Amino acid sequence: MEEPQKSENMLDKPGGILGLGCLIIISIAGVAAFVLSWLGHEMLQANEDPAMREQIAKTFLHAETIPADLSPVVAMSMRGTMELVILSDQPLRENEDTPHFTNQGLYFMRVQGASMGAMPGEFEEEFLKPQNTADGNDYLVPSMRDGYVYESGNFQHSGAQAKFVSVRGTLEVFGWRGAGIQNRFSIQCSKIATPTLGVWFMKDRGAKENYDASPLVIEALKNRLANFNFCPPETKTESEG
Repeated sequence: MEEPQKSENMLDKPGGILGLGCLIIISIAGVAAFVLSWLGHEMLQANEDPAMREQIAKTFLHAETIPADLSPVVAMSMRGTMELVILSDQPLRENEDTPHFTNQGLYFMRVQGASMGAMPGEFEEEFLKPQNTADGNDYLVPSMRDGYVYESGNFQHSGAQAKFVSVRGTLEVFGWRGAGIQNRFSIQCSKIATPTLGVWFMKDRGAKENYDASPLVIEALKNRLANFNFCPPETKTESEG
């Protein structure tokens, strides 16, 4: 059963004035906070528009079309900060803000700079661990409460080196909890590029019904991502130049 979503955290505003120098610093910080708040507001507004969600998802994935069996249920991009795209096999219903899924979905994220109190490399390492849990109920990030590694290793995608770890355990996503599987992966276009982090999640019964097309099989992951290009030529040039 789904639980009520928690309200989003608001950006804290700087307070206290200690001389003219502090006033200037605080003014700059206030402008920065306002800009981030406005960008966040724009990002949430875009996510509410089905056409904008699809366009943001296509841009992120460098795909002409979204696979017919999946729909963008979350697609948000804050310039220079973060990008988030979630595809589900159950389209978002009208006037609905909480995604659902029938059997599977895909989660993609890119975070620029330091995140979650860790540098990108450390965050990637944490992301690829078999057990990933959120504080409280996180309705967007697929969590694995008691996961164990089924397989791990490297693979090639978008002309770049990628890492993966397939996990089996108790899946939590979109307010649903039950036996599930995940393939958590990271695709990095160059040594200095921000990696694309992703999760292909599925209810465990899906793997039992069609193991060869499940997240437990690396070839199935490659096929699932085949229409997406996370490292277009211009991105490689900018990263390596």
